[in-house]
Amino acid sequence: MKAPLPKKALPRVTSNMRLALTKAGIVLFPTYLTAWMTDKMVYVVPTLAAVSFLAAAIGSQDLNRLIDDGDAEDGDADDSEGSNFEAVGDLHAETVDVDID
Repeated sequence: MKAPLPKKALPRVTSNMRLALTKAGIVLFPTYLTAWMTDKMVYVVPTLAAVSFLAAAIGSQDLNRLIDDGDAEDGDADDSEGSNFEAVGDLHAETVDVDID
């Protein structure tokens, strides 16, 4: 007689999984419906493209972040002339040892 197999716990459905399933449903349902109703690829491909944009917009986070240089008053931590973009460019040039001018 064989020993019974241990029961495996089902994976938890996380918020990322829910978001992925929602996006998949948003893309697949209209695309499949268009394919079934029209039976023409000329309508299916634009439907797929359009709903892909919609699905990509759901749950996206704002990725714009500011560079915190530690100076809260004027944004110029090293009291030099020029913008923070120049300072970041100079720092990058020093890091990779390349003259970017």
